[in-house]
Amino acid sequence: VMCGSLAYMIFPAYTSYYTLIASVTAGLIAAALAAGFPKAPPAEAFADTSYLGHLGLSLRQAAASPLILSLIVFLSLLDGVAGSIDEYWPIYGREAGLGHAGVALWFTVMSAAMIPAGLLSHHLERWPQRALHGVLAAMGALLILGAWFLQSWTIWLIVLFSMGYVMVSTVFEARLQAAIPSETRATVSSLAGLSTELGVMAVYGGFGLIAQATDYRHAFLAFGGFALAMGLVYGARPLRLGRSP
Repeated sequence: VMCGSLAYMIFPAYTSYYTLIASVTAGLIAAALAAGFPKAPPAEAFADTSYLGHLGLSLRQAAASPLILSLIVFLSLLDGVAGSIDEYWPIYGREAGLGHAGVALWFTVMSAAMIPAGLLSHHLERWPQRALHGVLAAMGALLILGAWFLQSWTIWLIVLFSMGYVMVSTVFEARLQAAIPSETRATVSSLAGLSTELGVMAVYGGFGLIAQATDYRHAFLAFGGFALAMGLVYGARPLRLGRSP
C-alpha cells in the first residue's frame, strides 16, 4: 500500500506502471527478508490422516472449547466491523475533501502508522480485559467523530482508528493461536478465517445498503456506533478470552 501510494504521488501519469514496479519490488524485498529467517525445527511428528478426518477433529476441538469459539466470534466481529471498513477509506478521503494525491499520501501515512502499532501491540497484552475493550470503544468513538465532522482534519482520527485496530486484533489473534492445539492450528485458523470472511461480506452488504438509503456519512456513523457498542458490551461483561503466550 505504501509503495503504491508513493508511486501514485510521484508518477501520477504512469500510475499503473510504477505501482506494479513498486509492488513487485516490495514483494521481492519481503521474500528476501523471509528467506533469511532461521528454519524452525518441527515441534511434533504426526501420523497421516484423511482430510475429512482431520477436519472433523478440528471442528470437534473448536466446538468443545468455549475459549476458541469466543475468540473466533470476537475476531470475526472485530475484523468485519473495524478491519474490512478500510476498503471505504478512499471514499472517506474524498468525502473529507481530499484530492487523489491527498488520498494517496493519507494512505501512505496510515500504512506507516500501522508499523509501530503492530510493533507495540504486545504491550497491550499486559492490560486488563476491560482496558482492551475500552480501546475498541475508543476506536468506535473516533470513527463517529470522524464521520460526524467529515473534514480534512478528521483523517487523523481515522489514522488513530486504524492503529487501534492493528493493536487490538494482534493481541486477540495471538490469544486464538495460543488456544488452538498444535495439531489442528492451521485448520481451525482457516475456519476462523472463513467465519471472518462471511462477516466481512455481511459488512459490505450492510454498508452499501445504509449508504444507498442515506449517504456515506451515515454509513460511517453506523459502523462507528457498532464498534463503540461492541467495546462497551464486551467491556461490561468481559469474556475470558485467554492470554497470549
